Amino acid sequence: MRSLLVQEENFRFLDSQAQEIYPFCTPLMISRKTHQEITRLVELFSLALEQIGAQLAANRKLARRVLQFSSALEEEFFFLDHGFGKRLPIRRLDMAMDSKGLSFLMEINCGCPGGELDPALVAKAYWSAANCLEQQGLFLDPRDESLKILLECYRDFSRTRPWMPQKPTIALLSSQAQARFMLPECRGIAAHYRSRGYRVLVGNLEDLEANSSSLLLGGEPVHLVFRKFSTQSLRLRLEKQAAYNSREVFGAKQLWEALCAQRICLVNPLGSTLLQDKGLLELIWETQPHLRRHLPESFVLGPGLKAKDPDLFQCILTGECFVLKKRASYGGRHVILDPDAIKREAVRLVEEEPDKWVAQKRVVPTRKKFLAWDGRNVRKGRFPFVLSPFGRSAFVRVGLEAAGAGPINAHGGSATTFVMLES
Repeated sequence: MRSLLVQEENFRFLDSQAQEIYPFCTPLMISRKTHQEITRLVELFSLALEQIGAQLAANRKLARRVLQFSSALEEEFFFLDHGFGKRLPIRRLDMAMDSKGLSFLMEINCGCPGGELDPALVAKAYWSAANCLEQQGLFLDPRDESLKILLECYRDFSRTRPWMPQKPTIALLSSQAQARFMLPECRGIAAHYRSRGYRVLVGNLEDLEANSSSLLLGGEPVHLVFRKFSTQSLRLRLEKQAAYNSREVFGAKQLWEALCAQRICLVNPLGSTLLQDKGLLELIWETQPHLRRHLPESFVLGPGLKAKDPDLFQCILTGECFVLKKRASYGGRHVILDPDAIKREAVRLVEEEPDKWVAQKRVVPTRKKFLAWDGRNVRKGRFPFVLSPFGRSAFVRVGLEAAGAGPINAHGGSATTFVMLES
C-alpha cells in the first residue's frame, strides 16, 4: 500500500518530498446496521444545527449574543444571503465510539471541512494491493457525496438566475494559509470531479480576477466555488489589507464583490463557519433532548457557569470528568485533555478568556485492531479512532500515540483510513 500511496501526488503536504506521505492504516470495518445508525445521527444533528442557524439568522440581537461576532464584517458574513436554502450543506461530524458501540458527537465541522480525498486514496491503494484482491466490502467515496451536494446547491441557486449555465464550471479554492494541506486535497478532488464530466479549476484566493459579469480563475469564468479556505482567511485579507500581499487582497475583494452581487454560488456559505462554534453544542443539548444519548454534556466555560452551578464547576476543575476545547478553533488545536493541565488552566481561562471555551464530558474512545504505517515503521495493535462521517460517506483518524494525551487528528500524528461496510 505504501508504494502505491507514494505514487499518489496528493497524499502528502504541498511542500513534502515524494517519499513523505501521510500515515495510514488498514480500514475500519463496520456493519450495515452501525452505518445506518451513524447516517441517521448525521441527519439529526445536521437538522438541529440548521434549525439553530435559521433561528439566529432571524434574530440579529440573539445571534450577536450567542455567536459573539469578532467584527462587523464577520457579522455581515453570517447574514449574507448566499442564494440557496441550506446553511451547512457540507459538514463533517467527528464522532467517537465507546466500548459498547455507542456513538458520540464530539464536534461538527461545517466551515470548510477537509478529509474527502485521503480515505479515497487509501481505499484505492488497499483494493489495488495484491494481498487484498479477495477482500469483500463496500467503500462510499466522500468525493461523490460532496459533488452531489454541490450540484444540489447550485441547482437551488440557479433556479432564480436563468442566466447561469445548467452545467457549471467548478472552482476548488484555497488560500495561502491553508494551501499546504488543502491544495493537494483540492487537486485530488478536482481530478475526481473531472472524471465525472465536469470542468473543474483549482487555485488560491490570490489567483482570482473578475470582469464586469464573472469571477475568473485562470482567465475562465467560474459559477460554483467549493470553498476550501477558512472564513478567517477571507476576513483578514479584507480587514487587514496591509498585512497581506496585494494579489491576495485583490483576489479576496473580487470574491467578496461577486458574493455580494450573487454572481457565484459558494459552498459552504461564509456564515456556516460560525455554526461550528462548540458553544452551540450546549444549545443542542438543551433544545434536542432526543439527541442527548449521543452528545456528551457541554457547557460554555465562564463566570455564568461558576455562579449557576458551582458543583459542576468544581467537577470540571478536577480534570477527570471533562475536557476543555476552545469554541472557535479547528484541526484539533486548542484542546486540553490532560487532567493536570485542566486543573491548571480552567480557572485562568474563566478569568482571562471568559465564555471562549467549553467544557465537554470526557469520552474514552474504544480501540480496534489496525495495521498502520506511522511514517517510519509498520505497527500493529489496538488503537483508538475517531469516525468522521460527511453523510453516508466518512473518513477515519486512528490515534497512534501510546500516551493518548492529545486529540486524534492530523496535527497529532494520527493515521488516515477509510470505512469499509461489511458485506
